[in-house]
Amino acid sequence: MTKAGVLLGAEPPEVAHRPDQETLKMTSCFRAAALVLVFSCLLLLLQEGSAAPRCQDYDQPAPKNCKYGTTVDWCNNGVCAKGPGETCGGYRWSAGKCGEGTFCSCGICGGCSPYDGRCGDVVSPC
Repeated sequence: MTKAGVLLGAEPPEVAHRPDQETLKMTSCFRAAALVLVFSCLLLLLQEGSAAPRCQDYDQPAPKNCKYGTTVDWCNNGVCAKGPGETCGGYRWSAGKCGEGTFCSCGICGGCSPYDGRCGDVVSPC
């Protein structure tokens, strides 16, 4: 019946618990998908970090003599806002932000400024 403590006719434990081929394929697919996901996340983090602007200064106050008020740039520095008809927008607001009462439409500030009552035409569509 037994031979060296093993039942005759019974499979050894390592054979009895061996996963089938489909389970092995699924495990391999999950590992590959996890690896691709981790690699993609790392790539996005590295790209986002390198795409961020290099700020020389942070949190600087805005100038005092701004015609259309003040706003902040990407580095949180105070800057003069743009007025009606002036250029605005761009990548990370590189061309500037529009002041109070105005808005950026297709790269030009539209609307009316409460500072001087001047109005800019709304450009649409871009």
